[in-house]
Amino acid sequence: MLASPLAIAQAPPAIPAKAGEAAGTVQAGKVTVNLKYAYAMGPLDAPADPVYQIVLTDAPIPPEALAAELKNRGGQRLLRTSKVSGISMLVDSKGFLRNIVPFVDEMRGSPMLASAGDLDKFAMTPAGITGQGKKGLADKGGQGWSYAASFNAALIKP
Repeated sequence: MLASPLAIAQAPPAIPAKAGEAAGTVQAGKVTVNLKYAYAMGPLDAPADPVYQIVLTDAPIPPEALAAELKNRGGQRLLRTSKVSGISMLVDSKGFLRNIVPFVDEMRGSPMLASAGDLDKFAMTPAGITGQGKKGLADKGGQGWSYAASFNAALIKP
């Protein structure tokens, strides 16, 4: 599906009511992917500085592949092989994006945007994480991708 870069500059959609759902898009060049599924795993680091891996995709991730897909530092196997497209985010417990990585078209794991700022909305409970954010083309130093998305993800323990 093709869309103009202006579509991504719009506000992200409302946060989905149902766990496991995402709404919005990620765009790389002329390719736009509609995000439909949301997954979260964590905490992944020390209790004093926990982070959470959040993956938003256009297709479901099979339950047997979920742990490997959400693994920090070396996961995203389906995303890297083009079987699924979307974005991967490493978020701290306050909603700060430690990094965000596109997995669309030729951008499969690169480039990554580090220290990407706070999500527009973020909430965490023992059962799940919800959030909403966007980054336009101008926000990422000319990397050639953008996103506007919201998510409601059940939290999977590592």
